[in-house]
Amino acid sequence: MLGSAASQTGVDYEEDQAHQGQNRPSPRRAERIARRIEGLVIRPVKPQVDQRGELVEIYNPAWKFHPEPLVYAYQVTLRPGSIRGWVIHKTQEDRIHICLGVQRWVFYDDRKDSPTHGLINQFVSPKGIALVCLPRGVYHAVQNIGETGIAVHQFAHAA
Repeated sequence: MLGSAASQTGVDYEEDQAHQGQNRPSPRRAERIARRIEGLVIRPVKPQVDQRGELVEIYNPAWKFHPEPLVYAYQVTLRPGSIRGWVIHKTQEDRIHICLGVQRWVFYDDRKDSPTHGLINQFVSPKGIALVCLPRGVYHAVQNIGETGIAVHQFAHAA
């Protein structure tokens, strides 16, 4: 599923010269999703960069990104080429900060009452650029498509 063609996922992407003919998205930029799964929110995060490194604001209640309080946090890492998923949460919504490495994310809406039931979304995050809110009942998987390890932080509203 993580290697599915763009025509099946509703993802709009361009191949760069390094990936021509490989039918995989360019890791140089995030992908635009043509039709998003109902309730799936992807908020770009802009690093503040200077000669010393980067500062990234991970979560700010002023964004009103999610109505539930942040009460539990953990980090997930993946080695190059590894895949974690499919995962589904029936009682909690996930808030995921994509923070390190080149990652391909795939989401599948399995909620029978959703207007986007059966829809698949996919995007590539070239580097710590997004905060994702994933509704209950939506399957998700992440693949490390880079050459170094990746990391994500997950913030739950219930432990």
